Amino acid sequence: MRKHELPCVGSTPTSSIESINYSERKNKMIIWKYELAITDIQQLEIPHKGTILSVANQNGKLCLWALVNPNLVSYIRTIEIIGTGNPIDKNPVERKFIGTAVINPFVWHVFERT
Repeated sequence: MRKHELPCVGSTPTSSIESINYSERKNKMIIWKYELAITDIQQLEIPHKGTILSVANQNGKLCLWALVNPNLVSYIRTIEIIGTGNPIDKNPVERKFIGTAVINPFVWHVFERT
């Protein structure tokens, strides 16, 4: 599972131009993409206060996008994927709906356990 597709933002700048760009983006939010495995439950490391935005099919992969501040400590977030027609765990679990994605011929419904 790929965490996100970005260069490392925590690296030390090596030139004055990079220093300006680094300091400008140091405290800014950024959108990261996470590739999800098609499995019932998985855990993602998302920076503190990160906001999950959406899920979608991108080139046959189930992906999740989150708005994050990459300079904050990451926490584990539990993601649950349920296919249309599949049973849902009978144990009462709090879930927040993130979205639905179609990857033919399947339809996946993605939730975050809260």
